[in-house]
Amino acid sequence: MVFRKCTLDGVGLSGMKQPNSMIVEDSYLDEVDFGRGLFSTVTLRRVKQGEGPVRFNGATMESIRIEDVDMWRGLSLAEIKAGLVSIEGGTLKTAFSDSIIPKVYARGVEFYLFSLSEANLPYVSLIDCMIHDFPLWDGFVEELLVQNSIIGEIDGENFKADTVVWDNVTLDGKVDLTNAHINDFRPTRIKRGPKLNLMTTGSNIKF
Repeated sequence: MVFRKCTLDGVGLSGMKQPNSMIVEDSYLDEVDFGRGLFSTVTLRRVKQGEGPVRFNGATMESIRIEDVDMWRGLSLAEIKAGLVSIEGGTLKTAFSDSIIPKVYARGVEFYLFSLSEANLPYVSLIDCMIHDFPLWDGFVEELLVQNSIIGEIDGENFKADTVVWDNVTLDGKVDLTNAHINDFRPTRIKRGPKLNLMTTGSNIKF
């Protein structure tokens, strides 16, 4: 299934049961619902977005690849089951609450929102990214890598992780890690921006 140079506006495509691959390329999406669908692979490439979000909530897929999109109104990936989520380039808001995904990779992306709140994920890697809003509250990640990136706000209250590696990361906003607990925290080359307000009350995190 291929959508190329199309406009989908207010379209409900939820609950598709045929596990076909889907490619959406050079297209415009506004208030489109792919939720609870069954896919083999999904590719979103150079997709632009209107005022409404695009939802895959509850969908199942082998992988979803997101490339050079302009989806700052929101791409919801809550409660999905996917072997891999790969994001490269572009601007995006996205959230992963209650999803089952072994690996999440992102490189060279400007995230207006990258939410791991109420998520339970094995591995998340963010490289060369700008993350304006990074909610982590009540989330758990076994291994979180952030490298060569800038982070604005973090709401990390009650966040838990086995291993967190931050390398060459600039923190420049309200960073609330109240009651956060990380078994193995490895911050290297951390830079503090002029707007940094760091809160670590009740946590076991040391910079």
